[in-house]
Amino acid sequence: MTEQKPTQFSGESIIERGKEIVEMGNERRLVVRRESGEPLIDVSLTVAVAAAVVFFFLPISWVWLLVLAVVGVAMKLRIEVLREVGDGGTIEMKTKNEDIEDV
Repeated sequence: MTEQKPTQFSGESIIERGKEIVEMGNERRLVVRRESGEPLIDVSLTVAVAAAVVFFFLPISWVWLLVLAVVGVAMKLRIEVLREVGDGGTIEMKTKNEDIEDV
């Protein structure tokens, strides 16, 4: 058996790591686009995650999730995660479908 050493964290290091995670989330945006390419929702990834956590604790969240999924498919919505670069512009992150070449 291996011996485990206890790990200690200071309150300051935990707060600093939390700030880094929020900053990384603020550099990314969640964009939901219509079939025409027009953005329907454009929010910071941090806000999207916070909303998802709140939504999870609603009493019948699974029903709303099902309704939203059906509406999203019916409207042919596209979900994108974009990363902002230093000059204020954005670049799109690649999705798995873009990496696959036509055979």
